[in-house]
Amino acid sequence: RLDEVAGGNTNRDAMAELEKFQNQQKIQREQIDILMHNIKKKEDLIQKSIKDNPVASDHRKTNGSDQLRSEMTRFEELYAEFRKNLMNYLSKWM
Repeated sequence: RLDEVAGGNTNRDAMAELEKFQNQQKIQREQIDILMHNIKKKEDLIQKSIKDNPVASDHRKTNGSDQLRSEMTRFEELYAEFRKNLMNYLSKWM
């Protein structure tokens, strides 16, 4: 959708905002990659723990998920804000 605005608009303000959204989109993709990597690392640790001691894994809680959960929650908040701002921008310039 951003490409549609870029192709059909020469307004400086529209183009400046467009660039801002494109940059934010790139940053969000990078953050998603980081989160996915961290989730994979956590999964690997859980799998190793289960493999090393399968009986204990049924009777204990894994720790260390609070930070990851916090990062995911924060990302979701920022993404919702980004999406809202993007929809406002698109409705203004399309």
